[in-house]
Amino acid sequence: MHDYHRLLPFFLMAGMQIPLLAGDTSTIVVPECRVKFADQAILASERNGVISAIEVREGDSIRAGQKVAQLKDDVPKAQLATLTREAEGPQSMAKIEDAQLAEEFAVARYKIAQEAKGRNTDAVSRAEMLELEIAALRSAKEIDKAILELDLARHKRAELEAELRSFTLLSPFAGTIVRVLKQRGEAVQLGDPIVEVVDATRLKVEGYVTALESRRLRPGQPVLVHEELDDSTATTIRNVKGRLVFVDVGVEPVSQRVRVWAEIDNSELQLRPGVQARMEIDPGRSPEVEPAR
Repeated sequence: MHDYHRLLPFFLMAGMQIPLLAGDTSTIVVPECRVKFADQAILASERNGVISAIEVREGDSIRAGQKVAQLKDDVPKAQLATLTREAEGPQSMAKIEDAQLAEEFAVARYKIAQEAKGRNTDAVSRAEMLELEIAALRSAKEIDKAILELDLARHKRAELEAELRSFTLLSPFAGTIVRVLKQRGEAVQLGDPIVEVVDATRLKVEGYVTALESRRLRPGQPVLVHEELDDSTATTIRNVKGRLVFVDVGVEPVSQRVRVWAEIDNSELQLRPGVQARMEIDPGRSPEVEPAR
């Protein structure tokens, strides 16, 4: 053991593969870890506008996909109603049906003229035959035009529906509103922050290990997070179980340490982001498979 640690600096300086001790399953302790929210977002406006409603208050619990704010959307809603009538109203199909009837009539006239000319070549002039043929072809094009106009109205409606959704601000995940930055009636521009939401039930614990220790770590290994309280009179020390999620592939050039972070289930709100913590990683246990979310 003494020779192993004495030779470590030479392995590192030479850039050689560092041999690991066989059967080394000792716990790796990561001090001075930072506890953060795993999911934290400042929700911003997707467009310019005026806020018509703020649906939440600070401290509110919200669901994923729940509306938190609304911009004034009277004008696009009126435009959408017009496009919906054009795309789905009875007059939209009536134009196609009228074009189909016109085509049937033009084709019938052309066929009658052909039959008459077959019985008597002088019954219909060549110019009249050409005119009737062109009329039949033109009526077919009118059907295509009516169908294209209907498709265009439907595409415009879908585009406006997508644009209308940008007037509504939804939460990307379930969590708690911690800050409301805008109020009803305020004007906002694209990218202006409106509310901040966090998920306090999932926390990220980040720290650094040595390059040697990092070689024993794999995502999925179990961890135990200990809260480090500054108050010496505190009698309750919270220990929370978690799972290692990330081991950086690079080494910090100055400190020669490797960044790692774990995720813990904080559904009982045992820890708060910002506290000092110590993380213990058990490399002797097999990595756990990440559960589906």
